[in-house]
Amino acid sequence: DKYLTFMSSTLTGEPVSTTIFYEYDMTVVNFWASYCLEDGINELDTLQAFYKDLQKKHPNVNFIQVVIDTPAETAEDLVLDAYDEHGVTFTGIMPDENLAKWIMANLEGLPTTIFVDSEGMPRDFRIEGIQDKAYYMETTESMLEAIGK
Repeated sequence: DKYLTFMSSTLTGEPVSTTIFYEYDMTVVNFWASYCLEDGINELDTLQAFYKDLQKKHPNVNFIQVVIDTPAETAEDLVLDAYDEHGVTFTGIMPDENLAKWIMANLEGLPTTIFVDSEGMPRDFRIEGIQDKAYYMETTESMLEAIGK
C-alpha cells in the first residue's frame, strides 16, 4: 500500500503507469485539481519554470502532476486549457482507482508535492501548499542527497 501503483492515462490520452518512476532516480509528483484554478491556486507558471530548470540541472529527475478530479470531461478541459495558457510541458496524469485510493489515504490538502524513488516508493518528506521555484529546487536537491543520488 505504500508504493504508488497505477495504470492510467495522461490528460492527453497516452497510457501511463508506475513504470514512469523506473526511468528516473527520483520523480517529483505534484497533486492538484482543476477546482484549484477557481480558488486562485494556480502555480502552473512556477511548476513549469521549475520543470525546465530541473531538466537542465538534473535530467535524472522527472516532474509530473496528478490532477485528482480527473477523469471528468469538464475538469480535463479546464486543465488542458490552463496548460496551454501557461505553456506547460510536464506530464499531467489522471488517477486510476489505485492512485485515487492512495490519494484519499495519504493527502490532506492541495496542492501537495511528494518525492518518489525509482521503485515507486514515496519518501517521507512532502511539500504542502504553494511554494516558489527556488524552494522546489532546493527541496528536490535535498531529497536527491537523502537517497544518495
